[in-house]
Amino acid sequence: MRNTRSWPRRAAAAILTLTMAAGLGACGDKADGGAAGQSIEDIMKTAQANMADVKSMSYDMTMSMEMKANDETLKIATSGKVDQIVDPITMKLDMNVDMGEVGNMNTAMYVAQDGDKYMLYTGIDAGDGNLVWQKQEMADTSAFDQMDARESFDLYLSSAESFKENGTETVAGAEATRYDGTISEEDLAQVLEASGVMDQFSSLGITGDQLDTMLTDLGDLPISLWISKADQIPVKYEMDMTAIMQSLMGKMMDSMGAGEDDKLDVANVLVSMTVSNINGVESIEIPAEALNAAAA
Repeated sequence: MRNTRSWPRRAAAAILTLTMAAGLGACGDKADGGAAGQSIEDIMKTAQANMADVKSMSYDMTMSMEMKANDETLKIATSGKVDQIVDPITMKLDMNVDMGEVGNMNTAMYVAQDGDKYMLYTGIDAGDGNLVWQKQEMADTSAFDQMDARESFDLYLSSAESFKENGTETVAGAEATRYDGTISEEDLAQVLEASGVMDQFSSLGITGDQLDTMLTDLGDLPISLWISKADQIPVKYEMDMTAIMQSLMGKMMDSMGAGEDDKLDVANVLVSMTVSNINGVESIEIPAEALNAAAA
């Protein structure tokens, strides 16, 4: 028989794991298509420079996660689509989180720059398919920096090591070269800090010493990047974050004094992002219900 009473705690831990994985997953960079005579290091630098020049884009992000506790399994499938205009900063995010029998949630988000201020509009599923909106004025971009695919790709490209070319594939209709590498354990701590993942732990009251302990013995993070051959822009990345998220979650639960009924085994966490419509997003329209929403 299922121990359903323990699932609320487990679901909460699963949501936190999902948030952390999403934060870490929203960091990357770009590379080129393997032009003759270029070293892989030069290819990555060229890709970073090209991505910095992108004016707009769309990207799709997926995350699949499987967590186990005793004989019970929780599977979470997350999908999101983002349209982004660089200047003035304008973004649109549609996201769905499917947690099976635990529930399904849709979220929408818009960002609009107004001079030196930013408006953040968030719509959360009310449970009946309708979104409940609120808006908030922001003084800086920190609340939504992780939505910027350019910054994400840049961080991963500058942190990943030992890239090796691994064939050519078609990604979003473009021929792209695949490069496989890792983010070393030494660099991973910096990536985790920059991605905002560790803030999720701090918000739970976990101390700085405990955070330092959690960042030890994480191992390397494998990552694959696909670089468009035509314009030397990154068009996709994939990461297997299973081992790292299992380590972080296990240490977090121990720090919180979690009992055996609350502990979760992170069996699988896979993240991917695919970029498309480069310089093709001309405008983003914010719906009236978001514009007219109450201030948070």
